[in-house]
Amino acid sequence: MQVAGPGFFFTPPSGIVYPDATPDATSGNVVVTVNGGSTVQVLDDGLGTPGTLTISSAAIGGPASAGHQGGSGDAGSAVLAIDNSTLTGGALFITSAGTAGADENGANGGAASSGLASLQMSNNADLQNDSVEINSTANSSAGGTAEGGFTFLSLLNSPNSLDSGSLSLLANGQGGTTNTAGHFALQLINSNVSVQSFLGQAEGELRGGANSILADNSTLQILDTGDIMVRDNLSLETLNGGLILGGTSPANPTAIFTFRTFETLFIAGDDDNLISFGSDFMTLTSADIDVGFGARFGANTLALASNNTSSTAVIGGGTPGAGYSLTDVEGARIEAGEVSFFGPQIDDGNDPFGVDVELRDLTIFGSLDDGVHTVILDSDGVVSVTGPVEYVLAGPDDSFSVFAGERIQFVLDANATIYMVDDQDVLTGTLTLSAPSIFAADSDLLDQIIADPLLPGLQDLLAEEPGFSEPGAYIEADTVFLFGEDYIYTQNWGASGVFSAVAVGPGGLTVAQEGDALPNLLNAIVFGIQVNGLNDFTSNANFFRLVTFNMEPSNHFTNESTLNLCFIVSGVCGSGIPVGEGQIEPPITNSTYTAPPPLVTRETTEIVEQNEEDNSFGLDFPSMFSAETVDEQTNVTQPVTSGGDNALYGDPLEDDENDAQ
Repeated sequence: MQVAGPGFFFTPPSGIVYPDATPDATSGNVVVTVNGGSTVQVLDDGLGTPGTLTISSAAIGGPASAGHQGGSGDAGSAVLAIDNSTLTGGALFITSAGTAGADENGANGGAASSGLASLQMSNNADLQNDSVEINSTANSSAGGTAEGGFTFLSLLNSPNSLDSGSLSLLANGQGGTTNTAGHFALQLINSNVSVQSFLGQAEGELRGGANSILADNSTLQILDTGDIMVRDNLSLETLNGGLILGGTSPANPTAIFTFRTFETLFIAGDDDNLISFGSDFMTLTSADIDVGFGARFGANTLALASNNTSSTAVIGGGTPGAGYSLTDVEGARIEAGEVSFFGPQIDDGNDPFGVDVELRDLTIFGSLDDGVHTVILDSDGVVSVTGPVEYVLAGPDDSFSVFAGERIQFVLDANATIYMVDDQDVLTGTLTLSAPSIFAADSDLLDQIIADPLLPGLQDLLAEEPGFSEPGAYIEADTVFLFGEDYIYTQNWGASGVFSAVAVGPGGLTVAQEGDALPNLLNAIVFGIQVNGLNDFTSNANFFRLVTFNMEPSNHFTNESTLNLCFIVSGVCGSGIPVGEGQIEPPITNSTYTAPPPLVTRETTEIVEQNEEDNSFGLDFPSMFSAETVDEQTNVTQPVTSGGDNALYGDPLEDDENDAQ
């Protein structure tokens, strides 16, 4: 069968429009079946205009006079079934469209609802064309309602193939005062779909049903862009070697994925050794995320974002929070070279003690393990560190950055630390903390500082030694940047007269006010130490002279600002002698300083040893593997690799051994 362009339509009986005060419209169902080994070709019009094939059930409510309600539009189903047959050429549109009328002023819209829009392929069905759009969007006007339908694409029962320039699955509720999203599902079993671009939409103010993509022994290949925007839950599931792939192969990701839901994003799989959902650039925005056991996903550049403003976002730890939560075990299932997370400011009634993002226990494997080389955490509000963040096997160019619109705080009695070490437990990499205020203290003192950042006697409270037998540190990397606008306070973790809190290597420490011509000066009380090598440390006033500040300290710091009790503006230390004059104190040795603290060092050693002993995960993965392109695969029946492929995007954010928990 040949269908000549520019258009060929299959429609049900026309909608009924009543010419009275209720001009409602209802359309029936249309089902088109192509079977028995048939071939349908959609041709152009002979003049170069591409042909189109449209299967449509459309109901359009009539207009009304001013002040009267427009007619409703209630659309039926539009279905195309291709069984053991072929469709080629042109563009395919499958539409269930309910459109409500309005009055002559464009107001008082009626009720619009759409039904099922579906393409069903089975038993060696084949579709090759320019574009496929399956649409169950409903449209109304101000004062009216719109309820999207169900958009469904399935390829089932033995190998089926869909190859198109673009694929769009649409199920929006739009235009009315009250809009309910529809929902879509893409189901692939023993089949393959390859497109340049993919668009999935099911938007509306109200939830209308979960959206899903399933690849079971199948591949959904998106070569250029993949965009999903839905109101309700979104589930991405791969089974039996199935792939949701942004590129020609897992070893060659090329696509940009941007997926967003205002509810929970579920990522599920059944093979921890296979990156079954991946692309080059990936942005995943949701109110929560659930990464199931057996799932593994990632990208060269991965951005995770929360749009949940009702509860604190939680990153790390073993227990989810009330809001967006990515636990340490879920983090173990992520593969990436660069990872970022953004958390919005939550609606907490401007509670000064409120927290927008909580950073709990988290282990990050760095570039020395073919892992993450860049980690960024960003929030409009407050970031609170409440557990050890261990960036191990990091390389010298690896970086960890935390940005906050209000405050970064370390709750020290909750074991809050961030440190970066290489494979020899030597400080490495670059750690950047940037916020208007940075506070690090035990919880009782922290609460007092938040309530009154100019608390009387604060310098003495921060300088008081905590009672350790040896100095410790909780902000540690080869290079550390502390950027603030108003306040930077770090509680002393020193011992025996040796100050410590921030520990750096030869890369050094920078403490600076960020921005120019600010209305206020930065008040800083900071303690730190430099680790130069084995038995070689620089502390107290000697360390002060190594720290970098703004070019003109008096234009950026208060006169009371200190580092290791040396005044930043005047350069005078406790003796009253400006730094650079007088006797230089001798360097301390390992007998009086341990970096990292003994507990942290022991934990790090155990993590690295566990990683080395695990023959299935982590260090033992090859850095690359050879995989067929999708075009070379006759049918996906096995995973694309016989071993793990973690190193493709970088190793996990967590020790893979946690997956067994």
